[in-house]
This record gives sequence, C-alpha cells and structure tokens, in this order.
Amino acid sequence: MLRRAPFVLRWMALAIGLVPTAALAQEPPVAALAEDASTSVAPADLPAEATDSNAMTLAISLVGRITGQYNSAFRIDPAGNSSLAGIEYSSRIRVRADAETKEGDHRWSVAGAISVDAIDGTLSGGPDSQSGDKLPGTASDSVVLQDAYIGVKYGRLFGVRVGAMTSQWGLGLVANDGSNGLSLDRNDWFTLTRAADRNLRLMLHSMPWANHEGSALRGLMFIAALDKVLDDDTATAADGQNAQQVVGAVRMYLAEKRWFGLYYVRRWQHHDVTATWNPGKDLRVHVVDAAMDLDWRDKETRQGLRVEAEAAGILGDTSLSPTPEYARHDVQQLGAFGRATWVGVAGTGLTLQLDGGYFSGDANVDDGKVTAFRADRNLRQGLLLFERVLAWQTGRARRTASDPSLVGVPAEDLDRLASGGAVFDAITVYPKIGYRIFDWLEVYGGALLAWAPSPLVDPLHTRTDAGGLPINFAGQKADGRYLATEIDLGARTTWRLSDPWKAAVQVALEQGFLLPGGALGTLTTQDNTDNHAYATRLTVSLLGR
Repeated sequence: MLRRAPFVLRWMALAIGLVPTAALAQEPPVAALAEDASTSVAPADLPAEATDSNAMTLAISLVGRITGQYNSAFRIDPAGNSSLAGIEYSSRIRVRADAETKEGDHRWSVAGAISVDAIDGTLSGGPDSQSGDKLPGTASDSVVLQDAYIGVKYGRLFGVRVGAMTSQWGLGLVANDGSNGLSLDRNDWFTLTRAADRNLRLMLHSMPWANHEGSALRGLMFIAALDKVLDDDTATAADGQNAQQVVGAVRMYLAEKRWFGLYYVRRWQHHDVTATWNPGKDLRVHVVDAAMDLDWRDKETRQGLRVEAEAAGILGDTSLSPTPEYARHDVQQLGAFGRATWVGVAGTGLTLQLDGGYFSGDANVDDGKVTAFRADRNLRQGLLLFERVLAWQTGRARRTASDPSLVGVPAEDLDRLASGGAVFDAITVYPKIGYRIFDWLEVYGGALLAWAPSPLVDPLHTRTDAGGLPINFAGQKADGRYLATEIDLGARTTWRLSDPWKAAVQVALEQGFLLPGGALGTLTTQDNTDNHAYATRLTVSLLGR
C-alpha cells in the first residue's frame, strides 16, 4: 500500500490543473440503473435554454479519494469463526469529460460525455483466509466505464440520447449513480460509494410545455427508454446474465430544485446455461417507484430545509433460488426511504438530519414468495451494521450451507444470500447532527437504530438446527426483532481551492461502534472477542464543487 499511495495521490493532485470549468458534470446523465430485481430511470435537471450565439463548452474533471479503515473482528457464522481484524485500504478515482455545442437561434444542440472510474475498491487488507460471497474488502476494479453517450436535443422540447449511462433517481433507493462522496453538494456523512450499475440505453425525453410561459404543465418531463444491462447487483452481461428492460417515467418540476415523479420499469432477465452464477434461471418483474425532492435551501449558503422521500414496489416472478416445492417464486417486495435535512441560519453552523427507512424482509423461504427488498448497494446507512457485520454474515452463508456434514446436495443459487453491504430486512431510524466550528472544520455524529420487520433467517440452519424456528446467520435463535444500535462520530476539514479551480480537498476521520440487539445475536467468537464491533476510517478526498 505504501508503494501505491504516492501514485494515487499524484493523480489526485493533478486534478487541480484539470478542473477549471467543472469538477463534475453540471447536468446529470439521463439514464437508468438496475438493482436487485429492480431498476429505474432518472431524467436530467431542467435543461438550459439555447443561447443566442454559437457556443461550445468542454469540462474535464478528475476527482477521487483514498481511504484507510481499521476494522475489529466479530462473529460471522454458526461455527464461531470471526472476520479479519486489521487495516483495509481502498481508493476510487473518477475521470470525466463533458462536451456540448449549441446552435444559437436554431436551438439544436449536441452533447456527449465519457466517465471512467479507476482503481475502484480495495487496494490491500481485505479477506485472505476466509471465503465467501461479496465479502467486505474483496471488490476491486482497475477500470470501470461509467458513461459513454452522445445526445441531440431541441431546446427543452425534445431530446434523444444513446450509449452507456448511469443514473440517480430520488435518494438512490433502487437507482444510484454512486456519485455521493465525489462532490461537495453530494457528500453524505459516513458514506463511501463505489462504481454504479450501468446500462446500454436508447432514450427519448421531452418537456412539451417548457416554452409555454405561465402554463401549470411547464415543468412536466416525460422519459421513454430501452435498456440492455451491462452490470448491476442482479445481472452481469459478461457472465452470461442477460437483462433487458423497458422504461417509462414522468417528473414534474415545481422549481429547479423541487420536483416529484414516478417511473415504471418492465424487466426481463435470463441467465445462459453457461453463466457463472444461476445458469438457466430467469427473472421477470414490474417496478414502480415514486420519489420527491423538495429543496428550500438557499442556493449560495445552503441554509434552509430539504425533504426527500422515495418508495418502490416490485412485483413479478422468478426461477432463481428454487425449492423442491416451488420451481418459481412470486416476487413481492417493498422499500421506502426518507430524509429531512435542516441547515441553520448564518452564524449557527448547525445541521440536523433524520433518515428513516423500511425494507421488507422474508422469514419463510418455502412459501413460494420472495419478499426481501434490498436497497441499491450505494445507499449506505452507517459504517458497520449493513456494510460490514451483515455483509460478512450473509456472505458466509453459502459456505456454511454447502457443508457436506449438514447437507448432501446444496440448495441452488445460495450465492444470492450475500447482501454485499446493501440495506435489507430492516426498519431504520438514523438521527444525525453536525456543527461547523469554523468554515473549514465540521464535527458530526449519529445513532443508527435498526429493527428487523421479519425474523433474520439463515435458510439452511433454520431447517437443520431448529426445526423451522428462525436461526440467524450467526447460528443463533433470534431474541426479538431489534437488530442493533450503532453510534457514529466524525470530523472533517475542507479546503476549497480558489477559482477558477472548481474543487476542494477534504480530510475526514470517522468512528463507528456497534452494539448488537437480540435479532443479530452475540458477536463473540471462538477467541472470545468482545460482544461489539467497531471501525475507524480516515479518508482523503479531492471533491468537485
């Protein structure tokens, strides 16, 4: 790691000379992401009117981060094995170029973008002796293409775009472009994201009444698209897991930063018989997602109130994870997430934030229904409970369920038990508070409280060890529905680079401490590790602004 760090930091420092116009694209991609049995579409912000003269803009940016995190050991399976304690190093670098031409009075414009994430994931310190699926610290990609598209539009009236795209819809419950933490405007506390899901897309968008002054429908936008999924939590085209989807969406702008909307997606997914995972299986679902973002904050000072909310329902059927009784399962999932943020008046430096979420669970894997909702992998809550503890325990589930001393022939598709750090089977309440002591120094903290709406169930050990009574992923009988209390504390300092450089350097130190509840059970191991988990994270970032 000491040999790699200077290389990464040199690249991050180089961005000071590469971002005179914009550190991130000013107009987000109009695109879609597909998530575990779900997908979405995100329209662009209200497009700018054409200028009166010929013009061309070009923005090149380089942003990123490097992180060192110390993690404690805790129980991860019924045998009492523990996760690996120690320091884990990770990084993420994004290079992006946006270009747009405008043709004055003709109102026609052409725009394109290309974005690449490099050195994304764990550099060193991840698991080397424990095996499992999607374990924390195992993901690493040298180069990931995020966006590569070109589009043509006629003012705000009509546009078409084609190519590889990512997206953000609402809070990112099922569609998340992974850009949180790469700009000052999208810089959530206790959050580190990775490269986003991505699609090949042909998309049309229109605002039919955009030029009708005084019309109540002026802010109405329509979207229609055809997608082929390149990679997401459910399908990876390179592994023979093919997914296509038809997308329709509508968004109503009340102002530039205040909107509400609805989208619908029909997804078909089939895995080739030669696919790495789940060969020959299929998934067919309908997804409906409603979202809103009502931002009353001052554009310059960011003071004021912002309220965001999103709810998604998924219906369909699948042959993934069949049982002897049911070759196909009905998919019935529900997820919702909301956030209220208040930034105090000038001079107080106070920020209050409250998150709350519901993610349906599935306590019975033998009833012909799949009801467990998993949020997008980039929707993070806290440092420990979902991102590490449950990611480790569910990631080990396939290994323990394949133990020949317990079962002759393992059940199919057990890799799908791994959460990969996603929030699932939970009701969460997460109040947070921050105080800006100086313009460049902020301290903050929060308490994540989580309950399981359905018993936290390891399917195999529930069948073999308890005769159907719920057994969690650590091999323990659940005592109630309370998952855990997680206390998170942090401090960060930010230096804005002077114009024309649209960038800032930030250093953040964050600490998380987890006390398990009865549903999660004890975290003690064979080595008598204390019944808690903790992590300390130091992150150095170059952010866009």
